[in-house]
Amino acid sequence: MQLAEPDALKDALKAAPRDHHIYLAGCTGEPTATLDALAADPELGAGRRFTGVWLPGVNTRSVVAEGASADVFFVTPALREAFAASRVRHRPLGYPEIWRWLGQEAGRMTAFVSVTPPRNGQVGLGPTADFTPAIVAGGARLIGEVNPELPEPVNGIRIPVDRFDLLVDAPNAPILYDTGAGDPTVDAIADAVAAMIDDGDTVQFGIGRVQAALAHRLAGHRDLAVHGGMITASLTPALESGAVSRGVVTGVALGSQAFYRLIAARDDIRFKPASFTHGAGVLAGIDRLFSVASALEIDLFGQVNAEMAGGRQVSGHGGIADFARGAMASPGGRSIVALPATAKRGTVSRIKPVLGPDAVCSIARGDVDIVVTEHGVARLRGFDIDQRAQSLIAIAAPGFRDDLADQWSRMRARL
Repeated sequence: MQLAEPDALKDALKAAPRDHHIYLAGCTGEPTATLDALAADPELGAGRRFTGVWLPGVNTRSVVAEGASADVFFVTPALREAFAASRVRHRPLGYPEIWRWLGQEAGRMTAFVSVTPPRNGQVGLGPTADFTPAIVAGGARLIGEVNPELPEPVNGIRIPVDRFDLLVDAPNAPILYDTGAGDPTVDAIADAVAAMIDDGDTVQFGIGRVQAALAHRLAGHRDLAVHGGMITASLTPALESGAVSRGVVTGVALGSQAFYRLIAARDDIRFKPASFTHGAGVLAGIDRLFSVASALEIDLFGQVNAEMAGGRQVSGHGGIADFARGAMASPGGRSIVALPATAKRGTVSRIKPVLGPDAVCSIARGDVDIVVTEHGVARLRGFDIDQRAQSLIAIAAPGFRDDLADQWSRMRARL
């Protein structure tokens, strides 16, 4: 198939059936030239309904201009205004359910996705293999932005060229991602979590400062494997040291140009769709799966909120509950929830008596195993409600412990 000029993307947007979702791939599969066209001419999106799995801190552009709408799974800062205006519909689904929803809707989708140059009759999805395979299998109309700058992993996912309605020449720098710097609190949490990882474990961690700091601490381990929805450049020292000798399974890679060159050249990094990376049976079948999740707050019952801050939706459900349950079902597995003990410069405890009306429960109390703050480790699996509350109070910031104990005593008397 001959590559079209970028202007052909405008015609493809106009030609998409009006009853179709316009799917725009997320992460490093983001179709940059299509987003440029929509930004230059917002009328191209008027009356259109968009969808895609766009991540906070990664996919920073909004396509939901006035007159457009979207079905999303994470509320990113770029979508905040349209979400407040009810033009963005947030679907609070976990990754397996997102996969199923996209697959079911795919027959009524026109999809725009960044791909690697054609080779042997195929193009690659680069380092983003999470959800696009669902809409490909479901029969979506495919428009590919061929980007020679997109990394092409040895064990990435490839799609036949003849599956595309159009391939457009669209060179663009790939999306880069910086995990940011740590701080003493993050470092203390990462140290505590790293000390619990044993040689031979399979580890999972996604985006977050704690996860980034933890990944840097894996270089001294041995015989590790990684299985998860995402890896970042923070894993580089562990990869280069040989700590991850049993390979990596991931849906997405995010990082620097140097990191993309590294992961593209390694045949021990396999890219798999979200149906595999987050599959309940797959996770339960992994021995000693060690999963690490971040959270915004947790209450004394063990309920975790990872999505809402101050009553505002700031993220999405994602895969947090999938890995929490998967790690607990894994033989010898452990599930970690890691969070600083306080917010707002130490003035607010992240350990609450009970989640309030301005929060949601992202992980149910029965799915919480181990909680880590900079003040210690609370192992909750199998504990009764009083033991759970006492363990969580013990790792709260010292200045909040007495008040938490008093509130638990009053709550407990009413139960």
